[in-house]
Amino acid sequence: PIPVHTLTDRDDLVQAAIAVGGIGRGLARTDLGAGLLQALGLFDDRPFTGSRIVLLVSDGAARLELPIRERIADLALRNRVALYWIYIRSRNSPGLDSGLADDRVIVIPNGVAAELLQQPAMPIERSRSIVFWGNLEFPPNWSAIRHFYTNMFIPFLAEKGIEWHIIGKGSEGRLDDIAAHPLVRMAGFQPDLVSYVADKGVMINPMIEGGGLKNKILESFAMNIPIVSSSMGVEAIDGVDGEHYLVADKPEDFSNCVLRLLDDKALANSMTESANRFVRECYTWQVVGRRFADVVQPLL
Repeated sequence: PIPVHTLTDRDDLVQAAIAVGGIGRGLARTDLGAGLLQALGLFDDRPFTGSRIVLLVSDGAARLELPIRERIADLALRNRVALYWIYIRSRNSPGLDSGLADDRVIVIPNGVAAELLQQPAMPIERSRSIVFWGNLEFPPNWSAIRHFYTNMFIPFLAEKGIEWHIIGKGSEGRLDDIAAHPLVRMAGFQPDLVSYVADKGVMINPMIEGGGLKNKILESFAMNIPIVSSSMGVEAIDGVDGEHYLVADKPEDFSNCVLRLLDDKALANSMTESANRFVRECYTWQVVGRRFADVVQPLL
């Protein structure tokens, strides 16, 4: 048995539960199949006395091979367990709703921690720099960094003296050649992300693979950092290009957007103000938590 708390939007309790797991900001890979099989197996050899539910919350990054799916289906059927899957999916992904009526699909987004929203409405003077952060043990983040370095940073931005800060653990042996560039700052894991990025000019999100909502976008909204992203990088966020961030997919267009935000302080400030209002209205854990509770509470 494990301790279980009732559904809550109290940030301190959520953070304490995460801390107990001892996994930091997240896992590079999750064995979703093993977790589901273990959960369903808890009902083995138990008398059936009422409704049985396994509730899964997934960001859609994991994949289940056919043999695992068949074992999950067999075990759920044998133990008479209903599997509820709350799927935080990308807007353009196939989703779980193929062939289902609209009222069978409910989308719950991710959120941002309350402490990120305590920042001043206007940032301190921004430096002429760019920043990227994320789990560098996660392959889509490697590909984004390499894509940006080869196709944008070297041909368009390095010659202008723009520093690039890369934050996250797990870069060793993967990005050493990029780290050797004199304008690249490999910052590693930063326990106080807010303080480190406070004066950075633009957050870049040049994702070219990987699904799900990118939390770094919501975090940048909360911390008043202007954003340039690929279209894939913002696909699960209901923001507006030109109002909450700038979106570009071609390397030269992406680089020009970065330079535009670094050079035009009025545009950068207007965009961060709009984005900060947007995240407060739609993506705080309090707002998301209430939506989640409204969906789950009737099932319990």
